[in-house]
Amino acid sequence: MDYIQEIKPKTKKSKALILSFVCFLFTAMWFGGAIGFYFIYSPISLNSTKEYIGTIKSIQPITFYSIVTNEHKAKIMITREEAVFDMVALAGLSIGDEISFRIRKGDTDKLDNVDETVELLALKVGDIDIITLEKYNKVSGKMRLTSTIGFSIAGTIFLAFAVITLLYHKGVIGKRRKI
Repeated sequence: MDYIQEIKPKTKKSKALILSFVCFLFTAMWFGGAIGFYFIYSPISLNSTKEYIGTIKSIQPITFYSIVTNEHKAKIMITREEAVFDMVALAGLSIGDEISFRIRKGDTDKLDNVDETVELLALKVGDIDIITLEKYNKVSGKMRLTSTIGFSIAGTIFLAFAVITLLYHKGVIGKRRKI
């Protein structure tokens, strides 16, 4: 019976050490997510995009709007409804309309692949701006801030829990005092 009592506190401390390690891993993941989302939603400039002109072949309002042009095989998708500057003009798009659009320079190779979907950053039909880079950046900035704050809060919670379990493992906290 004495042998079991000696092992039990060590087992609890081992579990605390493992839990602390897992919490530190989660902390790294959450802070990594905060950094990742900060860069994913970084502002887009004219230099980081390329402009194309195309004639609408089909429009599919599946998630929001997906456009295929005669000139390109990939679907060009509006991923952020909040970035739309003129909903009436967007709803008025029809097959045969000539559009001007911007995508990331890194996505230009995807335009020739029928299986790809490319995010639309700016869209214009005639002289009417439907999505502008400024509006897209404003929406992305809000998403970046929200994501960064959320991931940072979660990371901080896991960090606090990891420190508490590590302190428990070291015996700094959790000892019962005899009176």
